[in-house]
Amino acid sequence: MLRELDGVALFMELTHIQRASLLRGFVAGVKPRQSGGAPLSAKTIKSIVDGFVRHIKEIEAESDILFETYGDWSWTKGKVYGIVKEALKSYSMHRFSQMTQSVSERKDTSASDSLRLFAFGLIKRQTLKIAACSQLFRERLLHIQKATVQVIGQFCGSRAISEMNEIKVSDFIEHGLCWFEYRPSGVTKTTKVDSTFTVASRVSSFILGRSNCDLIRLLASHRSLDAPNRLFLRPLNNVLESHELWFANQNVGINQISGAIKDYTSNLIENQLIPEGKYTNTSMRKLVVDRLSDAGCPEMLVASAIGHYASNSSSVGAGFVHKNLVNYSTGVNDVLTRKKIAMLMHNTKLKWRDVEDDETFFCQTLSDPKLIDCTTLSEVLNTNIVL
Repeated sequence: MLRELDGVALFMELTHIQRASLLRGFVAGVKPRQSGGAPLSAKTIKSIVDGFVRHIKEIEAESDILFETYGDWSWTKGKVYGIVKEALKSYSMHRFSQMTQSVSERKDTSASDSLRLFAFGLIKRQTLKIAACSQLFRERLLHIQKATVQVIGQFCGSRAISEMNEIKVSDFIEHGLCWFEYRPSGVTKTTKVDSTFTVASRVSSFILGRSNCDLIRLLASHRSLDAPNRLFLRPLNNVLESHELWFANQNVGINQISGAIKDYTSNLIENQLIPEGKYTNTSMRKLVVDRLSDAGCPEMLVASAIGHYASNSSSVGAGFVHKNLVNYSTGVNDVLTRKKIAMLMHNTKLKWRDVEDDETFFCQTLSDPKLIDCTTLSEVLNTNIVL
């Protein structure tokens, strides 16, 4: 018996050709969200269609007559339903075109100001100074967590609170005392979906500098064996440095991550050490773009440094575009190229021309101790940091 209250009775009486036409009309008629919101993603629309079709097939399975009439069909594989997939692809490309309009035509939706390099350096030093001077060890750990957010934002282009909160310990791979590779495994704001609506993997990033890597090591230690696979866990109440466990089996709150930049700027602005402005985690993202652009880094690599990179020409999503992106994709994903970007973010005196040549970079730059800061986190915290 048909479930008329489900609103699918009429659909059940249609042939496959009529069903395909109706689904195509639904996809083509999807409008942007209300109140000026961004258009729905193609992945979201596909999920809606999947859910509707799944519901129809559940009803058909309850009736031998319906099952014999329509068979075991699939809208993603059936030839008749090709018009639905074409409509979804057209919607994807239209949405992509809207979201990648030129910078001059796009409104700046972020009220955050861009950080200057010297300003970011002062904020990071201020964070570590407060951490070193904290009387309670738990307070020190909280400031160290915010310093880690700053480092990840600086080298990996991450900024979304939810993205930071879900970063896993297993996302980091150690390549030596001064090198960490970050391979994001979760879905982020800059996640791309290709023409087959498959999530495209994001290129990895490298974190450079002994004290920066020590921050990752510290947060990944002193936790229980059954602790969640998350980098940012809540420090235990009344925890002491001598304790075996420092972190609870619980994620930190979103305010802890969102305040990684803004919590340390008021005093610096008041003392006229950094320019006035509204600084947030988004400011670090702009810092990465400004730094790499000023260094003469190719636009495609700048885009990849903040996650705005599509691995093939049919990808859809927000970000930069490059006419010959497919031809350069191997270079973007190359480990040596990713390390060049990390070197530019770590040593602000270097330019792209200083690291562009692969042989020189591999044989000389990477092994030059003068270019990499090998100061440990303990040495930084025990040093009287002067602003």
